[in-house]
Amino acid sequence: MVNQLRGEVKIDLGGKEYVARLTIDSIIRLEEKEGESLIKMASRLSDADMTTAKIVSILHLALRGGTGKDFTESEVKKIVWESGLANSMKAVGEILSASLTPESFPKGNVEAG
Repeated sequence: MVNQLRGEVKIDLGGKEYVARLTIDSIIRLEEKEGESLIKMASRLSDADMTTAKIVSILHLALRGGTGKDFTESEVKKIVWESGLANSMKAVGEILSASLTPESFPKGNVEAG
C-alpha cells in the first residue's frame, strides 16, 4: 500500500509495479551527486533535458527508499532498459512531483533513510 503522506508513489516500470520514495537523505545525496537542486532536476525533466544517467540515479534512490530493497544500479539500469526511456522519465516525474508537494513533507520529526 502506498502512503502518500510519506511521499510514496506507485510507479509502473516494464509491467511491474513498484513503490518509490525519495527520503530527505536520498534527496541530499542526489543533489550532491548531481550538483543541482531537486527543483532544478524537475525543471530539467519538464524541459526534456535530463540524461539517462540522472534518470537511473533518481530511480535507484527512489526504489530503495520505497521498497526497502537494496537495488543495485545495474538492476535499475536493466529495469529502465526493459521499461523504456519514456516510461522511466514518466516515473521520475511522478517521483519528483511527490517529493516536492507539501503533502509529502513530514510533520514533526524528519525521517531519514
